[in-house]
Amino acid sequence: MKLFIGVGGLEGSTVAGVEKFVAQLRSRGYKGLDLETKVLEGIGHSGSKAEGCTRGLQAVFARPSLTLAPAILDQYLGKYQLSPQFGVEIIKNHGNLLMLAPGETRIPLCAESDTNFYVKGTYLFIRFKKGEDGKVSGVEAERYGGTQFAKKIY
Repeated sequence: MKLFIGVGGLEGSTVAGVEKFVAQLRSRGYKGLDLETKVLEGIGHSGSKAEGCTRGLQAVFARPSLTLAPAILDQYLGKYQLSPQFGVEIIKNHGNLLMLAPGETRIPLCAESDTNFYVKGTYLFIRFKKGEDGKVSGVEAERYGGTQFAKKIY
């Protein structure tokens, strides 16, 4: 079960009360409780509703990001060519994949499964494809404009 608790930072003693309540919840070790909290700085009670609701929905409906074994991630490392003018590179950073796009843009990839990844905050899905030999042959990128395939070149 996912639970989000937000409180306005200007709510005075209410902040301490919420923090005490959260500490009690955590100390009880409820199995399956995924608890996220946020003190909304510079906001009082009335002003915290919009941001609190937005952050609560983001927390409760957040997609899971799996931790994959290094051997799984290693097979995806390399350079992928979308077109003669556009390529990307997939590297590993702190046990996760990063996509390096032109202009030194670093895009963290979150694992949804062993082959499917997504980018937080945008509509971009990455699906690694394998050939008949079982080796990664490329990557399919899905965005609002459709799907493109990029061949793995090394």
